[in-house]
Amino acid sequence: MYFQTSARRLKNDSAAFSAKDIRSSSSPSAMPSAKSPLPVSKVIAVVIVLAGMFALPASAAPPLPALGMATTTSTNDTGLLDYLAPLFRKDEGIELRWVAVGTGRALEYGRNGDVDVLFTHDPAAEKKFLDEGYGVEPKQVMFNDFVLIGPANDPAGVKGKSVKEAFAEI
Repeated sequence: MYFQTSARRLKNDSAAFSAKDIRSSSSPSAMPSAKSPLPVSKVIAVVIVLAGMFALPASAAPPLPALGMATTTSTNDTGLLDYLAPLFRKDEGIELRWVAVGTGRALEYGRNGDVDVLFTHDPAAEKKFLDEGYGVEPKQVMFNDFVLIGPANDPAGVKGKSVKEAFAEI
């Protein structure tokens, strides 16, 4: 068990205490009722032990370091990040946090230093970002591959054409 307080609550609740509720060592009612009072050193030791016990929960683990990432909505929509994030946390001990936005906004977050990693898909904007000194070590990790699939008898007559030519024909 642990106790958690907030400064706001303590500040608001302090008005509920009056001067008569506060006891000090000079107040006779604050002294123990036993015939011999506790030695000051024992009282101090108990206070230190209790303060240590309630300062933090016993099971509190330090928060994981976090890696901030801005990615495009298309990457996010694949579900890949939802799949990889728990594996990354388990293997690396780092929490992955990301925001899915357009490439322009992702690059803006990078310029502002709001994120550590970017996943974008605008080569010209990415080059400018790098040329301006905002990024290092670019890696191509994904690419689009357009595949045209249709019936074997090729009713559109596009067999052997590039995808661009086939789409123009269709």
